[in-house]
Amino acid sequence: MQMDAQNLAFRDSVFDMVISRNITWVLENPERAYGEWLRVLKPHGKLINFDANWFLHLRDDTARRNFEEGQAAVVEHGFELKESDHGEELDNIFRELPLSCCWRPQWDFMTLANMGCEEIAVKFSLPKGLYDEYYEQLYKTIPTFMICVVKAD
Repeated sequence: MQMDAQNLAFRDSVFDMVISRNITWVLENPERAYGEWLRVLKPHGKLINFDANWFLHLRDDTARRNFEEGQAAVVEHGFELKESDHGEELDNIFRELPLSCCWRPQWDFMTLANMGCEEIAVKFSLPKGLYDEYYEQLYKTIPTFMICVVKAD
C-alpha cells in the first residue's frame, strides 16, 4: 500500500514491526511520522529506522567539512568525483527540510524519548557492503545509522 508516512490509514496497534529506510530525512514533519509509526505498533512491537544526515552539510559548517573529507577520500581512492545529480534547485529544497539542520541520530533519540519510548537503541556501525566502494568513501563521514525502539505496553 502506498500512503503518507505521516498520516497512516491503519488502525491503532496492528503491526508487530515497522521498518523504515531513508525516508525520515525528507519528511516535512518527521516527528509526526514517528508518532504514527508508534501508534500502529502493538505493545512490545519494534520500530526500526535506517537513515543518515544526508544533507546536514548544506546547513552546518562541521558537517560540510566532514562531507568534503568524504569527497577527498573518494579522490584519494582513485575515483573521479561524481557531479551532484540533483543540482542547486534541489539543494535549496533539501536545505529547507526540517532534518537538514539536525544532528542525527541524536534528534531521533531525543524525539522518541520525548514520546515516551524507553527502549531505544542506536547502532552506528552497519555492515560493510551497503554501498559500493565509491559511496563507502563518500559517506564514511555521514554514516547510515539504525535506531530501534520497542513500544511500551
